[in-house]
Amino acid sequence: MTESTRRGECVEYQSRTDVYSVGKILAGGKVLLASADTTRKGNLPLWRWQEGELSAGVRSGIRRFFDRNRDAPHRILGMHHSPFDEEILGPFNQLFAVPKPATILKWIKNESQATVVCCGHIHEVAGIRKERLGRRCHVLRAGTAGGMHGDKRVYFMLELQPNGAFSSRRIIYPTP
Repeated sequence: MTESTRRGECVEYQSRTDVYSVGKILAGGKVLLASADTTRKGNLPLWRWQEGELSAGVRSGIRRFFDRNRDAPHRILGMHHSPFDEEILGPFNQLFAVPKPATILKWIKNESQATVVCCGHIHEVAGIRKERLGRRCHVLRAGTAGGMHGDKRVYFMLELQPNGAFSSRRIIYPTP
């Protein structure tokens, strides 16, 4: 979330130590948006930001936020890192380091109460995916670096229905 969306009415901070972990109530309580900063800022060496981190405290805050507003048909979690465990080319670990991806996936599926998880971090068109977790949650991973290796910029657009249903469309922008 941008700085302006982390302020104002209907904002709840999910962690005392992380200003980017915020919950926001939108559309008269029909849509909840929670954000989590999964980069490992402040860790040395500096390249460790590429590794994902989602502390137990932030996970607990997100779960409590969604639980307090459980009647909202749409509970969306936005985070930079992808929760999937997979082979990624490159010199650094780009998966979740703390905790491991299996723990994050289990938390999303069984405890988070999210209905949609929006993430990115894998800067390759081949890495774009939409996957269902359990009965109710979908993970949408989009985005590229907008031109690395000739890739196009790819986004998902969500269309939310009042009854909790949603659809998504992949939007592809060619690189300039």
